[in-house]
Amino acid sequence: MIRAAIGLSLLATFTFTLSGCSSQPRASRVEIGGSLLANSGPLAVDVDNHAGDVKIEVDPKLTEPIIEAYAFDQSAAPNEPDKAGKVGPWVGASRKVTEGGTVLCVISVRNPDFPRAVDVRIRVPSCAGVRIVNGGGDVVVKGVTGAVDIKNDTVGGRWSRLAGRIEVTTAGAISGPIRLESNVGDVQLTCGGDSDMAFEGKTEGKGQVRVLAGKTRLGWLYRDAGQVTGVLKTGTYHVELISHAGNAILKLD
Repeated sequence: MIRAAIGLSLLATFTFTLSGCSSQPRASRVEIGGSLLANSGPLAVDVDNHAGDVKIEVDPKLTEPIIEAYAFDQSAAPNEPDKAGKVGPWVGASRKVTEGGTVLCVISVRNPDFPRAVDVRIRVPSCAGVRIVNGGGDVVVKGVTGAVDIKNDTVGGRWSRLAGRIEVTTAGAISGPIRLESNVGDVQLTCGGDSDMAFEGKTEGKGQVRVLAGKTRLGWLYRDAGQVTGVLKTGTYHVELISHAGNAILKLD
């Protein structure tokens, strides 16, 4: 887990200054408090979002992370941002330098005076580990390395119609344990065919576990009702894909 590996504490101080708001539906830039990234080692990302989408993208051209967020009212206008897309002081970000590297923490908490879900987009120069806890919405992570731990929970009330899939694409072969779990939608991991893993996929109901191996040969593959396990190479890293209301898909490039 990312916290255990680099000593993350979510008691970090968050800075809640926002800018870039407009009368048009557009994202607000979330300012980041804490230490600068220069010479601070690998960057991991830790996200807690009460409801909405989370997207993390790696862009090596960046020198600093960019975080954008916008709010929308699912009950009034499904999948549409509110007129301003504004987010308030309940969305914040901070980074903390630890012995293992830098942790970028992003948090969106539910505010009873502002019944909106929040979509969060995070762009980083590199991403050596991810932990995400999300409520509804889709979670998409591209270009990650290291350990990945993502949980997408069911959300009731006005956000119950939000999708809930998880889609993760690693930068080549996996280089850490991976656990993806969704209560609502499909779970998909795309990684290099030269990955060294012990794989376990689980589904419930009508969901299926699919292994799209291409030309890659798994050491062995065992199928049971709603479950598939297998080993690629020596099984160094544990990969677990769990969907409680959808499919679990492992795709080897």
